[in-house]
Amino acid sequence: MARVGALRVRERSTAFGNIGATLNKVANTYDEEDRLYAEQLKNIW
Repeated sequence: MARVGALRVRERSTAFGNIGATLNKVANTYDEEDRLYAEQLKNIW
């Protein structure tokens, strides 16, 4: 779960245009729990 915390910090410092690509990468590489979190963020954006 430490990775999720790092992800949240990275999101805040990432330009909006890059968030979609970042979350797509996360969704493809992180474990299931983190992937579900990334999917929720994609739905928000």
